[in-house]
Amino acid sequence: MKAKRIAIPTDDKVNIAHHAGRCKYFAIYDVSPDSIIVKRFIENQFTAHCRRKPYDQSDFNNFNKESPIGHHAHDALLTVLSDCQVVISRGMGHGLHEDLSKAGITAHIVADEGSIDEIINKYLKDGVKVDQKGFCGYPG
Repeated sequence: MKAKRIAIPTDDKVNIAHHAGRCKYFAIYDVSPDSIIVKRFIENQFTAHCRRKPYDQSDFNNFNKESPIGHHAHDALLTVLSDCQVVISRGMGHGLHEDLSKAGITAHIVADEGSIDEIINKYLKDGVKVDQKGFCGYPG
């Protein structure tokens, strides 16, 4: 594996978050095949999830995938993560997963819990266990 940039969502700058769109931060790792070179944090100001109240049914009822300012618009987040090759998360919507893929970013939804450093070290050493159950239940 050559050097990569990997993003992991986190709420506390320590543990992996359960939902990429709702996280408070993204830990951005620059890694070599066997070690972490640099770790930095970016505050998540890029998804509608992080800027509003917790999800409720009215969000789902008012969902408009075509709206550039809609609840599930990902353009700003994709721009910020455009230099990443991989995103590792405990959960995300199908829409974000699809948008990352279209942007050439590999998204891994994992069953592993724990610290973001543990997750990145597992990825570097043995890979991570993919968990398709981590997709959110709404359309995007």
